[in-house]
Amino acid sequence: MLQKAIIIGTGNVAWQLAHCLPLCGCCVLQIFGRNAHKAESLALEVGAEHTDSYRDIYPNADFYIYAVADDALSEVVDNVETDAGIHLHTSGSVDIAVFEGKRSNYGVLYPLQTFTRGRMVDFGRVAIFTEANSADNLRRIGEFARR
Repeated sequence: MLQKAIIIGTGNVAWQLAHCLPLCGCCVLQIFGRNAHKAESLALEVGAEHTDSYRDIYPNADFYIYAVADDALSEVVDNVETDAGIHLHTSGSVDIAVFEGKRSNYGVLYPLQTFTRGRMVDFGRVAIFTEANSADNLRRIGEFARR
């Protein structure tokens, strides 16, 4: 089954994921960015929709991947309205509790890698650490990460 993802963010990690996920059989439906131009630019590169409005984030994805600056993560989580799918952040320094009480299904997908925009990373060679709020979500995140 084709999984659908929304990428929240437009930085280096978001760029890598937006380009990598389609190669692994995951459809990137939409890119959200607080900067409309950056969101549009990244979305055009990968054939996705884009938005800079929290209320326009699609409510029907399997995964919502928050690839934003650590100091912005809590605010962004607070503003995303949908509780559908599994919500994941990519930070190695922010606790999973940032989602607690705000989302039903959530976790962390932390790639231990430095990312540079424009230079593709072979995710098969990257250690990816996962964490989740339930055993079932951890299994689903693990399957997603192994793709």
